[in-house]
Amino acid sequence: PNHDDSSSLPFIPRVTDFGLAHDSLSHDQKSLSARLVGTVDFMSPEQARGENRQVTPASDQYSLGVILYQLLTGKLPIEGKDFVEYLQRICREPPRSPRRLRSDVPRDLAAITLTCLNKSPERRYASCRELARDLDRFLRQLPVRARPLRFYQHAWRNICMAPIVSSLIGLIVLGCSTSAVVFSQMAANLKTHHRELQQTLDELTASESKAIQARHETELALQAQTLQKQQAEQHARQAIAQSYRADMHRAYEAWNKRQVLETNQLLTSISSQLVGFMEPGIDFRLLANTSRDSTFYLASHAAPATDVKPIRNTPWVVSTGCDGWLHFHDASSGQRVHSKLVTQGSEIHAVDVSHDGTQIAVGEQNTLLGVNYASVYPLHCSGEESWLGNCTAMYFSPTTVESLQFSHDARLLAVGPRYLPVMLYDCQSKELRHKFATESRNRTVDFSPDDQFCLVLGNEGNLLIYDTHSGEVVRSVRIGETPQTSHWSPAGDWLA
Repeated sequence: PNHDDSSSLPFIPRVTDFGLAHDSLSHDQKSLSARLVGTVDFMSPEQARGENRQVTPASDQYSLGVILYQLLTGKLPIEGKDFVEYLQRICREPPRSPRRLRSDVPRDLAAITLTCLNKSPERRYASCRELARDLDRFLRQLPVRARPLRFYQHAWRNICMAPIVSSLIGLIVLGCSTSAVVFSQMAANLKTHHRELQQTLDELTASESKAIQARHETELALQAQTLQKQQAEQHARQAIAQSYRADMHRAYEAWNKRQVLETNQLLTSISSQLVGFMEPGIDFRLLANTSRDSTFYLASHAAPATDVKPIRNTPWVVSTGCDGWLHFHDASSGQRVHSKLVTQGSEIHAVDVSHDGTQIAVGEQNTLLGVNYASVYPLHCSGEESWLGNCTAMYFSPTTVESLQFSHDARLLAVGPRYLPVMLYDCQSKELRHKFATESRNRTVDFSPDDQFCLVLGNEGNLLIYDTHSGEVVRSVRIGETPQTSHWSPAGDWLA
């Protein structure tokens, strides 16, 4: 008031929050500034965001909701450490339910409070009058609009408000319903029972006729099936007998050619085919006893045999001995097909045939001259014949040649002298390429499938893997015992 006329006005103190007060009937909003005015604790989200044009009576509902929340729980719905954080949480963070702080707060009153505190003004009460009506419904224990009850909840509340009347009505309804259900069920049972009896009688009559017909059809089917089975068994026996005769003829032909392995395979196949049909004849048993008990040996040497190697892509194997002879044998029969005395007065301790079958290397010890060497001969295989050509290379060794090994491409030859380094020769230039240091007896050497590495046996339980290009050790494997022999797998992924 003006100081000049203040004496004419009564002094009545009033308390107001200017953040909430404005003329709701005036459309002139110029008096509202963008500044935040009011108590922050009770400020609605739209006020906290500075949206003064959005301030409506719904903002007052939010402030009333804060007061109601504080009365119920003793705490504010939103709290913050500083002013900026507080405003952000008011705008974004939904308040916790009062029942989480006080479990004794009625659910309806908590729902009214949270409706007032909704962040969106449109989701609060349409007016403060609606808020007052909802509070009045809560006081009268009626369903509130903030928390609509489901049908069963509404019914239970009415029962609780008038238990005697509700009980009488329930008993009457229950009695009538029970009677109706009982009488209806009895009538339905009688009707169903009559229908079932009639249906059963009809089914029995039809079943009797079907059973007679099915029995007759079954007898006919069994007769036809028995006849078909007999015919099938007869045809099967005839086919097996014919197959038996043909297979036995093949088996005897294989036996006459001394093909023992093929003979036994044919006999095994014949035996499996005869199971359940017929017993093998005397011809089968005679050949089976003869072939399975036959064991043949390769033709012997005049002195101890020292080595034996297969000749790939041929039916032959070659054996060597201290008598200086090379014997070529048929692997299917064991018969000797060719022999060759390499050098008079020599003992042969090792032999190897190249993978392409064109070269043979022989480790000789000439007792007359007192020298040791590995000699290479061209090997000719044609049809059922094989023979040696003239010696093409000779590699001398200070000690007995214990092992020989061609590389897979036949370009390299590894010579293993006893207790001396393994020597790697180039088969084309006849020159020594590398020496692989080892102090073992060198009973065996072996190339990897790609010929990149050479495996030699070291002393004190070591396996040594050398690079055939550089001559360096690429790996040493200790196995704990003195190795006697070793081999690469065909794929080169493991060693035995």
